Amino acid sequence: MKPKHAVKALLVLLVSWLHLAPYANAQVLVIDMQRVEREAIVSNDFDAQTGKLREQIRFFRLLIRPGGLLDQEAADLESQKRFMDEQTYAQSRKALENRTDEASAALQAAEAILEAWRGEALQQINRAQADVLRSLKETHGAYDVRLKSDTPDDGDGIDVTMQYIAMLDELLPVVTLTQYEPQE
Repeated sequence: MKPKHAVKALLVLLVSWLHLAPYANAQVLVIDMQRVEREAIVSNDFDAQTGKLREQIRFFRLLIRPGGLLDQEAADLESQKRFMDEQTYAQSRKALENRTDEASAALQAAEAILEAWRGEALQQINRAQADVLRSLKETHGAYDVRLKSDTPDDGDGIDVTMQYIAMLDELLPVVTLTQYEPQE
């Protein structure tokens, strides 16, 4: 190798070493997000705040799904049709159609509210997570954070799940859902 090429190669090696030197003792952090979702206070808070609305959604789905309560009521009405005069049957049929339309509209509205609440909660959680991750990386001198689900069992890395949960709980114990109120 010519001296000129050797010097150039040495310079490239030195520059790359200097670039990587800060990471020589750096760590990879691993977080079990499934555990975070189960155990973080904010996750349980979101579930508690949205429980009534999610229950309403389940109820509306039971009403309008194929074979659901309104379909059963329609079948009952059809079986009673021969015992009714035309006007009574038409009124009953129209009332059932109106209830089905109302239940469908209420389901759509409730699902839209839940989705908006999820968006609000995720924004708040993402901001808090960014602060927690930044702090953990600084504390541990880490250059990367990986999800446990993406890391082999024998992979390198420090599991900081419990620290992560504790810091997230302290920073964001509750989410504020201000955009909508559940319908009664």
